[in-house]
Amino acid sequence: MERHGLRERAEILIGKINAATAGRIFMIYLFVRQVTVAFGINMSGMVAMVRPLIAPMSEAAVAQGRPVSQRTLDKVRGIAASADNTGNFFGQNLFLAAGGLLLIKGVMEQLGYSVELTDMVLYGLPTAVCAYIVNFIRFIIFDKTIQASVARDEEDMKAGKLVPNEFNILVTPEELKKEAE
Repeated sequence: MERHGLRERAEILIGKINAATAGRIFMIYLFVRQVTVAFGINMSGMVAMVRPLIAPMSEAAVAQGRPVSQRTLDKVRGIAASADNTGNFFGQNLFLAAGGLLLIKGVMEQLGYSVELTDMVLYGLPTAVCAYIVNFIRFIIFDKTIQASVARDEEDMKAGKLVPNEFNILVTPEELKKEAE
């Protein structure tokens, strides 16, 4: 997917949407991830969705055409990865044929307790909703804090501590010199 320019197209698309923020992208992706995993649909997570789509779109939403530091990009990528992990983890407990639920059912029955998979899914639903709400709040906070990181990057660039490289990522002048060699 990355080979055919999907990453670049995703960045361009999000760059044109003024209302797009990294937090909003993560909120949508977390919801989609939880729902698809709950229905047993595997989107391949990090490899097929986060690295080529979600991370570049959220990076573009944060940068908004401005150069940003690798430190800022790493924060965005970390939150993108956590959205995928959270959606996968809590969504799995909502799928009747999930390995984790089947394991719990087997262990409980060996211990003499009768447990139905549908009951286990119903008990997992409030947890998944709570996980989404907590992450929703976390993404709102992230949107506010990441802008402070971008502002710090801009200050460092104006002070000459950071300069943009060929990929529009802010690096120190020493790192830029090493890249040129």
